[in-house]
Amino acid sequence: MFSGYHQSIHNARDGEALQAWKTFSLAYWEEPSFGLPEDLQQRLFHAGFLRSRWALYDMAEHGADGYLSDFQSMRLQAANAKYQTVMADRVLCSHVVSNYCPAPEIYCVVTAEEVQWVAAPWWHQDDHAPGELIVHPMQSGAAMPYQRVALREGRFHSALGEGGSDELVSNLQQQARQHGSAYVLSEHVSQGAFAETLAPGHLNLLNVLLVREQHEWRPQLASATLLIGRQGKDGEAALRVEEGALSAAIDHQTGLITACKGLDEGRRALTDYAVHPQSGSRIVGQSLPGWQEIRRMLMAFFDEASYLRTCNLSFVLTDDGPCFFAACEGQLATHQIHRPLLDDPFISSHVNRLES
Repeated sequence: MFSGYHQSIHNARDGEALQAWKTFSLAYWEEPSFGLPEDLQQRLFHAGFLRSRWALYDMAEHGADGYLSDFQSMRLQAANAKYQTVMADRVLCSHVVSNYCPAPEIYCVVTAEEVQWVAAPWWHQDDHAPGELIVHPMQSGAAMPYQRVALREGRFHSALGEGGSDELVSNLQQQARQHGSAYVLSEHVSQGAFAETLAPGHLNLLNVLLVREQHEWRPQLASATLLIGRQGKDGEAALRVEEGALSAAIDHQTGLITACKGLDEGRRALTDYAVHPQSGSRIVGQSLPGWQEIRRMLMAFFDEASYLRTCNLSFVLTDDGPCFFAACEGQLATHQIHRPLLDDPFISSHVNRLES
């Protein structure tokens, strides 16, 4: 049985719900249909799911009940009320999280209208050494996902194209105008030996979903997963599980990787991967180094950030511990392929409160 959430959508009156529905609707119709029958596509749409979730959540086997829909996940941000601004503003969010772990330096925020500089662009100097930057989209599901930019000999090289180093930001602003998006240009932080071993050459991120118990406000770690990169059919790195990246479930107490799943691109079906299908490196059975320290840091952050009801954070695993990467609402799928999030009483309580 599919969710009756379409009634809540129909009755939505507040601006946040209507904007979330608009964002979901636009993203839904840009997705391929994956050969799903028209009536099934309509049911997915009215239940608030993107079409890619059909295979990703193994709905043929389990149905949609219990899964946090794409519309609900966007709506859930409203549980934080005005404090969602802090999470959405990458500069503010990085400033807050940097009290608990390292955070990459942000150089500028680029929108279609302006460029807001936060730190001086070292790559404008004639004698700068080679280096890398990371471009982050400000909106989940953006047309251009986060990506690396290589800088050497006065030029930049990336999926954005190539050009003089001093042309990088103007090129990025052109992308912002074309896609109606906004981007953050930040320092690149190299992942450590453990993360690099899982999938060499890919950026492998620790995603954690933190929620707060509704009545006593105690912090809870709802889910911890590793997003592990994989090369797609087009030769590009898959940066989302919808595109072929893998998601590995982490035991909350021990830091042990207990399962790893991803889409079989040929069959569009959810598949278990004990080892990486391309590199052959072992995934299931590995333990995250320093997990107890990571867990304590997460609990300290969320316990003191008492204004937040829920947040999903991503970290780069370095040899010295986790480094903040982004607040990624769009990465909730990396958790849900292991279990439906609405089965978590703390998450469902916030969703039910918003729907009432």
